[in-house]
Amino acid sequence: MYFTPTEEENMGYAAGCLADIALAQKQIGDSDGAIASMERAMALVRRISNEDYRSRALKVLAVAQTRFGDYAACRQVLDEITRESDRRWAQKEIAELQARAGFAAEAVRTVETALIERRKLFDELAQVFSEIGDREGLKRLFRPCAHEINSAYHLCGLLAKNYPDQLTPIAEAVVNAESN
Repeated sequence: MYFTPTEEENMGYAAGCLADIALAQKQIGDSDGAIASMERAMALVRRISNEDYRSRALKVLAVAQTRFGDYAACRQVLDEITRESDRRWAQKEIAELQARAGFAAEAVRTVETALIERRKLFDELAQVFSEIGDREGLKRLFRPCAHEINSAYHLCGLLAKNYPDQLTPIAEAVVNAESN
Protein backbone atom coordinates (compact mmCIF):
# COMPACT_ATOMS: atom_id res chain seq x y z
CA MET A 1 0.00 0.00 0.00
CA TYR A 2 1.29 3.46 -0.90
CA PHE A 3 0.86 6.29 1.58
CA THR A 4 0.71 9.86 0.41
CA PRO A 5 2.76 12.32 2.45
CA THR A 6 0.77 14.73 4.53
CA GLU A 7 0.83 18.45 3.87
CA GLU A 8 3.04 18.91 6.92
CA GLU A 9 5.50 16.28 5.70
CA ASN A 10 5.60 18.10 2.38
CA MET A 11 6.34 21.38 4.18
CA GLY A 12 9.30 19.68 5.88
CA TYR A 13 10.62 18.42 2.53
CA ALA A 14 10.11 21.85 0.96
CA ALA A 15 12.00 23.48 3.84
CA GLY A 16 14.91 21.10 3.30
CA CYS A 17 14.87 21.91 -0.40
CA LEU A 18 14.88 25.65 0.35
CA ALA A 19 17.86 25.15 2.68
CA ASP A 20 19.72 23.36 -0.14
CA ILE A 21 18.83 26.22 -2.50
CA ALA A 22 20.13 28.72 0.08
CA LEU A 23 23.44 26.89 0.23
CA ALA A 24 23.71 26.91 -3.57
CA GLN A 25 22.84 30.61 -3.64
CA LYS A 26 25.54 31.33 -1.11
CA GLN A 27 28.09 29.36 -3.16
CA ILE A 28 27.40 31.49 -6.24
CA GLY A 29 27.64 34.70 -4.23
CA ASP A 30 23.93 35.51 -3.87
CA SER A 31 24.06 36.21 -0.12
CA ASP A 32 20.76 38.12 -0.02
CA GLY A 33 18.94 35.36 -1.89
CA ALA A 34 20.54 32.74 0.36
CA ILE A 35 19.43 34.50 3.52
CA ALA A 36 15.90 34.93 2.13
CA SER A 37 15.69 31.24 1.18
CA MET A 38 16.90 30.14 4.60
CA GLU A 39 14.37 32.45 6.28
CA ARG A 40 11.59 31.01 4.08
CA ALA A 41 12.68 27.49 5.05
CA MET A 42 12.53 28.38 8.75
CA ALA A 43 9.13 30.05 8.35
CA LEU A 44 7.82 26.94 6.62
CA VAL A 45 9.06 24.68 9.43
CA ARG A 46 7.44 26.91 12.05
CA ARG A 47 4.07 26.28 10.35
CA ILE A 48 4.36 22.53 10.96
CA SER A 49 2.15 21.66 13.93
CA ASN A 50 2.98 17.94 14.12
CA GLU A 51 5.86 17.69 16.59
CA ASP A 52 7.51 14.70 14.89
CA TYR A 53 7.47 16.25 11.43
CA ARG A 54 8.70 19.59 12.78
CA SER A 55 11.50 17.89 14.71
CA ARG A 56 12.66 16.03 11.58
CA ALA A 57 12.59 19.22 9.52
CA LEU A 58 14.47 21.15 12.22
CA LYS A 59 17.29 18.60 12.26
CA VAL A 60 17.80 19.14 8.53
CA LEU A 61 17.76 22.92 8.99
CA ALA A 62 20.21 22.81 11.91
CA VAL A 63 22.74 20.99 9.74
CA ALA A 64 22.03 23.35 6.83
CA GLN A 65 22.65 26.35 9.11
CA THR A 66 26.04 24.86 9.98
CA ARG A 67 26.89 24.39 6.30
CA PHE A 68 25.67 27.93 5.76
CA GLY A 69 28.15 29.11 8.40
CA ASP A 70 25.54 30.54 10.74
CA TYR A 71 26.49 28.80 13.98
CA ALA A 72 24.30 31.00 16.18
CA ALA A 73 21.21 30.12 14.13
CA CYS A 74 22.26 26.48 14.15
CA ARG A 75 22.35 26.48 17.97
CA GLN A 76 18.89 28.07 18.12
CA VAL A 77 17.44 25.53 15.72
CA LEU A 78 19.14 22.68 17.57
CA ASP A 79 17.51 23.83 20.81
CA GLU A 80 14.08 23.64 19.16
CA ILE A 81 14.40 19.98 18.20
CA THR A 82 12.09 18.03 20.49
CA ARG A 83 12.81 14.42 19.53
CA GLU A 84 16.09 13.30 21.07
CA SER A 85 16.89 10.92 18.18
CA ASP A 86 16.61 13.84 15.72
CA ARG A 87 18.70 16.06 17.98
CA ARG A 88 21.38 13.36 18.29
CA TRP A 89 21.53 12.91 14.51
CA ALA A 90 21.84 16.67 14.00
CA GLN A 91 24.54 16.97 16.67
CA LYS A 92 26.58 14.21 15.03
CA GLU A 93 26.38 15.87 11.61
CA ILE A 94 27.05 19.36 12.98
CA ALA A 95 30.03 18.26 15.08
CA GLU A 96 31.55 16.49 12.09
CA LEU A 97 31.11 19.57 9.88
CA GLN A 98 32.63 21.78 12.58
CA ALA A 99 35.58 19.42 13.03
CA ARG A 100 36.25 19.21 9.30
CA ALA A 101 36.05 23.02 9.06
CA GLY A 102 38.72 23.37 11.76
CA PHE A 103 36.45 24.33 14.64
CA ALA A 104 37.44 21.60 17.09
CA ALA A 105 36.35 23.42 20.25
CA GLU A 106 32.89 24.08 18.78
CA ALA A 107 32.58 20.45 17.68
CA VAL A 108 33.34 19.24 21.20
CA ARG A 109 30.83 21.72 22.67
CA THR A 110 28.17 20.49 20.25
CA VAL A 111 28.65 16.92 21.42
CA GLU A 112 28.82 17.90 25.08
CA THR A 113 25.25 19.21 24.89
CA ALA A 114 23.94 15.80 23.83
CA LEU A 115 21.34 14.26 26.07
CA ILE A 116 21.46 10.75 24.62
CA GLU A 117 24.30 8.56 23.34
CA ARG A 118 26.99 11.04 24.38
CA ARG A 119 29.62 8.32 24.58
CA LYS A 120 28.89 7.23 21.04
CA LEU A 121 28.97 10.84 19.83
CA PHE A 122 32.37 11.38 21.48
CA ASP A 123 33.66 8.18 19.86
CA GLU A 124 32.39 9.31 16.45
CA LEU A 125 33.92 12.77 16.85
CA ALA A 126 37.23 11.26 17.96
CA GLN A 127 37.19 9.13 14.82
CA VAL A 128 36.67 12.23 12.66
CA PHE A 129 39.53 14.07 14.40
CA SER A 130 41.75 11.04 13.81
CA GLU A 131 40.76 10.78 10.13
CA ILE A 132 41.58 14.42 9.45
CA GLY A 133 44.74 14.33 11.57
CA ASP A 134 43.50 16.92 14.06
CA ARG A 135 45.69 16.04 17.02
CA GLU A 136 44.56 19.12 18.95
CA GLY A 137 40.96 18.07 18.47
CA LEU A 138 41.78 14.66 19.90
CA LYS A 139 43.38 16.31 22.92
CA ARG A 140 40.22 18.34 23.50
CA LEU A 141 38.39 15.06 24.09
CA PHE A 142 40.58 14.01 27.05
CA ARG A 143 38.34 15.43 29.74
CA PRO A 144 34.92 14.53 28.28
CA CYS A 145 36.03 10.98 27.46
CA ALA A 146 37.59 10.45 30.88
CA HIS A 147 34.11 9.96 32.37
CA GLU A 148 33.39 6.95 30.18
CA ILE A 149 35.99 4.18 30.24
CA ASN A 150 35.15 2.75 26.81
CA SER A 151 35.47 6.20 25.22
CA ALA A 152 38.76 6.71 27.03
CA TYR A 153 40.10 3.43 25.61
CA HIS A 154 38.88 4.33 22.13
CA LEU A 155 40.56 7.73 22.43
CA CYS A 156 43.81 6.08 23.55
CA GLY A 157 43.78 3.87 20.47
CA LEU A 158 43.28 6.88 18.20
CA LEU A 159 45.96 8.84 20.06
CA ALA A 160 48.37 5.97 19.47
CA LYS A 161 47.70 6.20 15.72
CA ASN A 162 48.18 9.97 15.71
CA TYR A 163 51.14 10.08 18.11
CA PRO A 164 53.26 7.08 17.14
CA ASP A 165 56.21 8.62 18.99
CA GLN A 166 54.17 8.38 22.22
CA LEU A 167 53.12 4.72 21.95
CA THR A 168 54.93 3.61 25.11
CA PRO A 169 53.42 6.22 27.47
CA ILE A 170 49.96 5.64 25.98
CA ALA A 171 50.26 1.88 26.42
CA GLU A 172 51.49 2.36 29.99
CA ALA A 173 48.54 4.62 30.78
CA VAL A 174 46.08 1.99 29.48
CA VAL A 175 47.83 -0.82 31.42
CA ASN A 176 47.88 1.30 34.60
CA ALA A 177 44.20 2.10 34.19
CA GLU A 178 43.40 -1.58 33.82
CA SER A 179 45.29 -2.51 37.00
CA ASN A 180 43.30 0.01 39.10
